[in-house]
This record gives sequence, structure tokens and C-alpha cells, in this order.
Amino acid sequence: MSQSSAFDFQYFISEKNGFLVASLVGLLDQSSLPKFEELSTEISRADFKKFILNFRDVSGVTTESFQAIALLQKMVRARDADLRICGLRPDVKDRLHKAGILRPHELANNLQEALLSLMSAAKKVA
Repeated sequence: MSQSSAFDFQYFISEKNGFLVASLVGLLDQSSLPKFEELSTEISRADFKKFILNFRDVSGVTTESFQAIALLQKMVRARDADLRICGLRPDVKDRLHKAGILRPHELANNLQEALLSLMSAAKKVA
């Protein structure tokens, strides 16, 4: 029986004007996968055209989480939504890059940069 701690995986969703931001907190490992799948289900039900996956408070990722992250990205792209991934710690970014999960044009350094990037892309289309 595991005890809940401040380091357990959590997520927060913010939604407004076609933008959806999912902020992740904690370690993405085998034990966090049910909670990550819950996040994916919530995202699949949401109405958005711009999606940001914010890793700012992610302390690490393990190989067991790679598939879940990739499936979430695939779902977002299949909806023809613009995707940005931001706030990656260097070690997390390196692991995800080596696993082939990241696309350079979808990366942003932080949440502000990701929002500005998506707003800029929306103005170019309009």
C-alpha cells in the first residue's frame, strides 16, 4: 500500500477561448500512468484548437511513460489542433528527444512562449 505524497503525479487543466493548457506536476512513471490516462480522457472530451502540455513541474520521466505521452500527442494532432510542449527540464527534454517523442517545431521554453507562439500562428492563419 503506497502513501500519497507531495511528489505524486498530478495535473491541472485550464481552458479558455479554444486554448487548453495541461500542466503536469511530479514524476511520470509507471505509478502515474492511471492519472495520466485520466488526463488524456479529459482532454479527449474538451473542445480546443490550441493545446499546451506544460512540463514545468515534472521532476522526471521514465520509459514506461513514453507511450502515454506519445499517444496524447497523437490524439491532439489527430484533432488538427496546434500543439506546444513547454517547460521541459534539460534531462527530461533529452530523454524524450532520444525516444523520438518531441518535434522541434512544437517545443517552447516556457508557458508564455508557448502561448505567444500559438497566438502568432493563429494570426497568420486568419
